[in-house]
Amino acid sequence: MSAQRQLKEEKVAQLQETFTSARIVVVAHYAGSSVKALSELREALASTQGKLQITKNKLALRAIEGTDVAAMKDLFTGPTAIVTSSDEDAVTALPKVLVDFGKKHENIKLLGGAMDGAKLEESEVRNLASLPSKNDLRAKLIGLITQPASKIITILNQPSSKIARVLNARVAAEEK
Repeated sequence: MSAQRQLKEEKVAQLQETFTSARIVVVAHYAGSSVKALSELREALASTQGKLQITKNKLALRAIEGTDVAAMKDLFTGPTAIVTSSDEDAVTALPKVLVDFGKKHENIKLLGGAMDGAKLEESEVRNLASLPSKNDLRAKLIGLITQPASKIITILNQPSSKIARVLNARVAAEEK
């Protein structure tokens, strides 16, 4: 077996592992992007534990066979970049980074992706980007849960504070 073929097989195995462990996979065209722009994108993706890989489509198509993300095989045409993350919180954060980066760099064009075994169209990836993060939703939920309790405490404290004000006024009036 030639050394080049062995390298390709190792790359396919690595990509297959990436596709298998990824929580979300997004495919984008990057034609015309500079190395500097792609490096900036890699840095921006680091905050979401995202990883940008550029590989030959043939290798990606071999790696995708038999994985949960096999439904997105038609996205691998032209110069494609594969963006993945295995972090659960990256489901909305990773698309946000890509959409924001795509606004600044017109050469990055989202094609679609996959999440939890389901293929995502480009519009669905954009919709994910518009959703609040899991931590934002948790904060809103906690706020909604604690809000009624704080209102009840305020209502219960109101009568006793009124009585205290009346008594203070009575004491002040008697002292005069």
